[in-house]
Amino acid sequence: MTLRIKVLVILILICLGGGYLGYNWVNDNLRPQFLRIMEDGMVDHAFVLARIIESSLPDKGHQQAIRHLSFGKVLARSRNQQIRARIYEWEKRRLNFRVYVTDARGIVRMDSEHGNAVGQDYSRWNDVYLALRGKYGARSSREQNSRGKNVNAMYVGLPLYKKDAKGHKKVIGVLTLSKSKASLTGWAERAQAKLWQGVLLGALGLFLLAWFATQLALQPIFRLTQYARAITAGRRVPPPPISSDEIGTLTQSFIEMKESLWQRQDIESFVTQLTHELKSPISAIQGAAELLEDPEMPEKTRARFMQNIKEQTRRMNDIVQRLLTLVSLEQKEELDKKEDIELDPWLKDLRGRFTTQAHKKNITLLATRDDDTPTHLTGERFLLEQAIANLLQNSFNFTPKDGHITLHIDRSPEEQRLNIWVTDTGPGIPDYAIDRVLERFYSLEHPDTDSKGTGLGLPFVKQVALLHGGDFSIQNGPETGTIAHFWLPQTDAKRT
Repeated sequence: MTLRIKVLVILILICLGGGYLGYNWVNDNLRPQFLRIMEDGMVDHAFVLARIIESSLPDKGHQQAIRHLSFGKVLARSRNQQIRARIYEWEKRRLNFRVYVTDARGIVRMDSEHGNAVGQDYSRWNDVYLALRGKYGARSSREQNSRGKNVNAMYVGLPLYKKDAKGHKKVIGVLTLSKSKASLTGWAERAQAKLWQGVLLGALGLFLLAWFATQLALQPIFRLTQYARAITAGRRVPPPPISSDEIGTLTQSFIEMKESLWQRQDIESFVTQLTHELKSPISAIQGAAELLEDPEMPEKTRARFMQNIKEQTRRMNDIVQRLLTLVSLEQKEELDKKEDIELDPWLKDLRGRFTTQAHKKNITLLATRDDDTPTHLTGERFLLEQAIANLLQNSFNFTPKDGHITLHIDRSPEEQRLNIWVTDTGPGIPDYAIDRVLERFYSLEHPDTDSKGTGLGLPFVKQVALLHGGDFSIQNGPETGTIAHFWLPQTDAKRT
């Protein structure tokens, strides 16, 4: 499982767990808030009703008057009437509260619920019990309503007062207002639905924000990983940006470690390969020098050995210079200087460099490009010219007289590539050498001179291609000759 997937799973679990806990916490506190609001309104209404009933009772005989309150009939008729009240998105169609009144002993004397409880002793119910003692009474009970359904209801009870003969307030009964909790169901369900929506949207927003922040935090690690893979694959890519945090320190340490290892490997490789390649010319020079010590050697032979020493010295110098150039190129991670190169003059110049060689061997040299190719490319002119010149020189070394060499440029739109092809009609690459021609110092004998090159030209071309973000390959043609393919990313080219 990748780090990106692990982070994604952790964020999903955190958001889902946080959303679930948040929903439960809010939901657990939501219903009590609704009940508090409901009870507050019930107390207001009960207080007003209690005062109305008190004002309708006579100063004397009020216990008898409680039994014959006309207020109950009014409430009963009101409960049977339909109303249409639009309260936000919910429509209220009937009254859903109950009122009952008890006397001073807690016996129900009036009940708006069709008189169902009249005559019953409610003195032990909390609302009546406390109200008869001059306190606020409330309870929540599960009872059967007039339609035979068991419902949970809230009850608030307030004492009814009248003054006695001495002018003292005396509790003469209780007024209780009740309301079914089912009336809250619609509101609670809508609130819960909106709460769910809010939790889901909040969790989604939190997830997206956390994912975005995590990607920003992990991006340097991903870039460093891609850089490490590119280095492992042998590609020359610029190092990722170095930030000022711990990841930046890690990136800097990795780059320093890579450079240290490369320098050590380059030195070892340079010394080993240079020693191996210089053995042959040194041996030739040493042998010629020993023979030159013979005083009786003919002058003509002496001159030939002297020329041989000069050629081997030149070859040694060429090997050292080319190897230094190749090692320097391999240590680069990006181009020193990018230039805008116009292709037509560039092709003409490359062709002009080899006109003399083509004339000597009667070789036809063509330099062309497709009409739909870009007219310019971007790169380091010196390196590109050296690379393509190496390919052309390689073709001239192996192409016989009256042969053909073609330098051609086209593009691959589907792969976003600009292709540079060098083809010839030479003998091609032997099967035993096809997999080794890109190795350092590996070279084949030139047919014209029976001598070998330095074996550094094609590795140099490969490094130039990699440094430009492309690649290089060489293979035999379908019938004869070789096909060298040097390509650059299409993004490095532009059309006019």
